[in-house]
Amino acid sequence: MGSPMEPFILKSVEANYPKIDQPYHFSQKENRSVACDAHAENAAYELNVRLTPEQTSELWAKMQAAWKEGRDESWPESIEPSFKKDGELYEVKTRRKASYGPPLQRFADNSEAPADFKLTSGSIVNVAVQFVPYKMRDHGVALRLMGVQVLKYVEFKPPSPFDAVDGYTGSAAAPDTDPFAEFNSAATVEPSSDFSF
Repeated sequence: MGSPMEPFILKSVEANYPKIDQPYHFSQKENRSVACDAHAENAAYELNVRLTPEQTSELWAKMQAAWKEGRDESWPESIEPSFKKDGELYEVKTRRKASYGPPLQRFADNSEAPADFKLTSGSIVNVAVQFVPYKMRDHGVALRLMGVQVLKYVEFKPPSPFDAVDGYTGSAAAPDTDPFAEFNSAATVEPSSDFSF
């Protein structure tokens, strides 16, 4: 393979919990990721992607090669997988520091997405990443998010706390509450010509 910093494209993967419309960081107070200024501590753009076993094997091989090529001699010789099993698929995180600026976002025809575009979970995308070997408290190969190309967009559906049950579905016509309906539908009465004003 080439340099670990050369972009590698994950093709036709599923986006999950995208946070790339603006910078986010984890809030201890709210115990979740929240939108923040690009200069805030740990501000970043993040996108989890879900991969098939075949895609996972290919990515893992690339990550191992990037580690061997890019690690310092004093670093461990091997790394552990950073994938999370999710049913039949595997999930891995891509991340980009907000100080680097936002990742590129393109549509299938390679046209640029508008600044307010919000990628949704379940959308199918190509994702360009850079392999970044690191060693701090732990060690591994980070996937630096470079850009996203949207192949299939899934419309956002606000989450609901309810389950589907039998009952009104909104398809039945609402009752006519217009008290003048009968009069409005009656024929118009023309004034008699026997009268003059």
